[in-house]
Amino acid sequence: MSTQSIPAGQVSVVFEYVQGKRRLDRVLEAASALLQRVAEEPEPRRRLEISFELIRRHFSDDACLECDGVSLRTTPEASERAAEATADAPSFHVRIEGAAGDAGFLSARYDPNGTLGLTPVEWSAAMRLLARVVALSVGGKAV
Repeated sequence: MSTQSIPAGQVSVVFEYVQGKRRLDRVLEAASALLQRVAEEPEPRRRLEISFELIRRHFSDDACLECDGVSLRTTPEASERAAEATADAPSFHVRIEGAAGDAGFLSARYDPNGTLGLTPVEWSAAMRLLARVVALSVGGKAV
């Protein structure tokens, strides 16, 4: 079978599948690295800082994480801008309940120029995964 006998539409679908799998692999690698790093860090504040830096660097340049008395933001107005979702730039917001029952949150806005090249749907799923890792890092849960 030659490549000339394969319709361009099929090649496009296969290519998108392969690219999507590569993006998913990069998300899983990032989440795995984050789990490893927070597991090795004894200080809860530092675990939050590590989590925030990974999110800021690879998933959103417009993010805010507040939990256990720690407030981390990419800009002073990050939490307000993260709430402004559009079809092209979805936002993410999740409440985090700490081990002691104190509440915090993680907010972020999608950036199509992110280092992992995620689609909006992939980004939302990745953020849900990362929120759970952040919550676990402080002994809590994402709700």
